[in-house]
Amino acid sequence: MDAVTVKRDGGGVTAVAVQAKRTKNAVQVETVRALLGAVDLTNASRGVLVTTS
Repeated sequence: MDAVTVKRDGGGVTAVAVQAKRTKNAVQVETVRALLGAVDLTNASRGVLVTTS
């Protein structure tokens, strides 16, 4: 995981885990699974995978 963004407002706190990958090929399933694990460990609301592929 490369970053966690946090937004606080009247409705509570929203955390988003961000993973960035630079690749010419398709993203490997292990990368997606690692992001899912990071979302779970950080109690983030969602995860975003950003890629150049």
